[in-house]
Amino acid sequence: MQNSMNSLNHTTAQTNLEVVRLQLKWFNGSKGFGFLVPEDNSFDAFIHVTVLQDAGLHVVGEGAIMDCELYDGDKGKQVKRILEVIDTGSINMMAQSENGDGTVTMGGLIKWYKPEKGFGFIIADDGMKDIFVHQSILDACEIEQLEDGQRVRVTVKTVDKGREATKVEIIR
Repeated sequence: MQNSMNSLNHTTAQTNLEVVRLQLKWFNGSKGFGFLVPEDNSFDAFIHVTVLQDAGLHVVGEGAIMDCELYDGDKGKQVKRILEVIDTGSINMMAQSENGDGTVTMGGLIKWYKPEKGFGFIIADDGMKDIFVHQSILDACEIEQLEDGQRVRVTVKTVDKGREATKVEIIR
């Protein structure tokens, strides 16, 4: 492999693949996909779990950095292959604490939040199903707004439709 720094941010004519250093934005292990971004956040690149597996990875953590071959797919940039893992990131797959009242507290990332709809979803660190968060919980926790990709600590309860946040704290 060429020196990765010299091969970054160029397009190879023979393969029509672009080699870029990317950082993990988020990855949902239970769904098997996620997104990476370059340092300037100019685009999102889709990554499928099979690309991780082909590189010998079973999981990547928050802040993971890797050099990847990208191509332009039907819906935007996609990772074809991981050339080098610079940093696997911080991996926290287990709940931080069980609270004794049927709730569990763990870390997570805001997947998306739509203030006009009054709800959104959190990608849980445990790799399981996303966590629903409602505006009423934000009001109770005195949180004005959530941003996509923002790191949070969330207390979760299981309900009929899945998992729901009962408390959210923004990690700064």
